[in-house]
Amino acid sequence: TIGRLSPEKDHHKLFLSLKKVIENYPDIQINLKVIGSGVMEDELKKQISQLGLDNYIDMLGQVSNPYKYLKEADCFILSSNHEGQPMVLLEALALHMPIIATDITGNRSVLHNTNGLLVDNSIEGLRIGIEQFINGEVQANHQFNINEYNKFALSMFYHKVCE
Repeated sequence: TIGRLSPEKDHHKLFLSLKKVIENYPDIQINLKVIGSGVMEDELKKQISQLGLDNYIDMLGQVSNPYKYLKEADCFILSSNHEGQPMVLLEALALHMPIIATDITGNRSVLHNTNGLLVDNSIEGLRIGIEQFINGEVQANHQFNINEYNKFALSMFYHKVCE
């Protein structure tokens, strides 16, 4: 996952869902990389330790090239409670990543007509989505074309703002 370590990104919810996945799949090898920094960094690190997830979550902070990590990932997860234009989802789509994201307005608009999995905006929703990915039910987004998306977005902008 990539994003500010702030309340609206709700990493707490993601970590709690990951804990449940590990309880359900005790032999699974999971390594969640969290890229970003922010006001909640210390609190999130504390939660990771309290949940016993130190061996499963790496807090990488700000990195100069997050795409290196994104490209190497098996899946991208976005646990936000609200998003405007979730650029990180577009970046994951451009790299044809399998995506799990909370079903909120910004995520829904970007993932429309893709293989991105929208899940209930809850611990349980994320848990189910991660388990669906583990079971091979979340597909990559090879059909996404960033150039077509840009044309569509510009067309919508001109229609809504300029007309």
